[in-house]
Amino acid sequence: MKNYKKILCGALAAAMVLTTASVPASAAAKPALSQTKLALNVGESATLTVKNAGRDKITWASKKAAVASVSKKGKVTAKSAGKTVVSATLKKAGKTLKCNVTVKAAPEETKAQDITKMLAGKTYKGTAEAMGTTMDALLLSFDAEGNVTGKMLDTGTMGMKDVAGTYTATLEGKTVTITVKGADGSTVTETLTVESEDFSKLSATKNVMGMDIPVTVVEVTE
Repeated sequence: MKNYKKILCGALAAAMVLTTASVPASAAAKPALSQTKLALNVGESATLTVKNAGRDKITWASKKAAVASVSKKGKVTAKSAGKTVVSATLKKAGKTLKCNVTVKAAPEETKAQDITKMLAGKTYKGTAEAMGTTMDALLLSFDAEGNVTGKMLDTGTMGMKDVAGTYTATLEGKTVTITVKGADGSTVTETLTVESEDFSKLSATKNVMGMDIPVTVVEVTE
């Protein structure tokens, strides 16, 4: 009986060893790039990293450094419009990971244009609407010599004030800024939004007692 117990215990122990040995160890996570696609504008930068690299030595390279360069630490800097491939090579693992990089030209900044001469000979009339009431808000006439005369709404008094002097006008995006300089050196500025490509219709917003009042400005062709 004792021998039988010894044999049984030995068999159970062997079975446990075999069962334990048959359980596969979990596979180690594979190295991978933080991003496999990257889109940048010229002048922008982004940093790539390698996940699960451990202490492996990483060598970075760019197929077209003139399009986008990459530093020893994985910082990608966009140089010019185009496409390139940035790679990270792991020495011990013997693997090369790749990221497709697309570089676009940086958006052009909107520059203010001098449109003073464009307004020569034109007259604009503006009306404001508030609480169902329509009122005059602007009446300006521009001549070919760079002079302007007319009236503009004074939001403080809610009355029309006379305007006369020389003027300059600039266009930035869809915003027109008209600056009038009086004979006494004082200046008045009016900011309008272009609503039609031929400048026949513009708009503005006046703040009166905390309320934003829309103003419609149209070119007088009579």
